[in-house]
Amino acid sequence: MSEPKTNPVRAELEAMRMKADLQVTSHSYLRDYYLGWGQRLNLYTLLFSAALLLFTLTPSDFLQRTLDLPPDGYRWVMAAAAFLTFCLSLVDLAWNPTAKSKAHDQAVGHYLRMIYELRSLMIVGKGVDSEKVRWIQEEFLDASDLPRIPEGKALVFKQRHLVKLALAQLLEQNPHRPLWWLKLRLLWNPHLAEPLAPPAHKAAALPAKPPKK
Repeated sequence: MSEPKTNPVRAELEAMRMKADLQVTSHSYLRDYYLGWGQRLNLYTLLFSAALLLFTLTPSDFLQRTLDLPPDGYRWVMAAAAFLTFCLSLVDLAWNPTAKSKAHDQAVGHYLRMIYELRSLMIVGKGVDSEKVRWIQEEFLDASDLPRIPEGKALVFKQRHLVKLALAQLLEQNPHRPLWWLKLRLLWNPHLAEPLAPPAHKAAALPAKPPKK
């Protein structure tokens, strides 16, 4: 009597787990993207600041003589270094990629916790009731403080997530192959990433399902 109630619950939990897995992939990409830009902006700002400091502390006649720069060229180089340093600082201040990276990292932690909770509920099996499912749904949707995935990038991130899953499936079957070779094989034959059917002797050993009354 409880079997019809169990299947919809497990289907709902599995659907939520797949959505959480997609969110983890999307937010992980954005976290690394903004973190990389934050590091690059800091590095460029430091490099141009060091160049500006070099031109400031070094006598101008020495730089003009060694670099073969006319007086106007020397001033242009100084002005360009100062201008680029100021522009990079403004971009970092206005865009603030480091803070965005931290926000997406919090989203990754939130959805990873949801995956753990969902798997724990799915292990329980028949003991899962509607109250527990409602609780996990409320926890899953409690993401008001987390950044959102841009609507225009949602399908791009979903495609990247599905490609990652397909590559992971094919990598399990071919662990010693390079990834670029596996990508080419998937482009040539996408069905390679489909789950393998159990061997004949294992399938014969599986217990038969009891007949429905």
